[in-house]
Amino acid sequence: METDLYDEFGNYIGPELDSDEDDELDAEDRDVDEADEDEDDEQGEGDDDVPGMEVVLHEDKKYYPTAEEVYGPEVETIVQEEDTQPLTEPIIKPVRTKQFTLMEQELPATVYDM
Repeated sequence: METDLYDEFGNYIGPELDSDEDDELDAEDRDVDEADEDEDDEQGEGDDDVPGMEVVLHEDKKYYPTAEEVYGPEVETIVQEEDTQPLTEPIIKPVRTKQFTLMEQELPATVYDM
């Protein structure tokens, strides 16, 4: 009996439902609410500080924050172009120096016969 309510394409062809009237009332309420919002928008058009869809040139774009913005104004940051520390000196020096002695030992006797 459910197949009588729908046509061969699946469209509803049965008697009208009560919820359609509620939808029409809700649509009218939405139109009234939208009209109220439009009036509010007209008053708030003076906000030029809000970022929108304006065009920004490639030269004016800011891709990365500055060191002051990242670390704060009280921190001194130094950027150097070349390394000042030689490769022979480790970046993190060991706490103690290693001490070892090399003693010569005789190799064990090995015998190999073919």
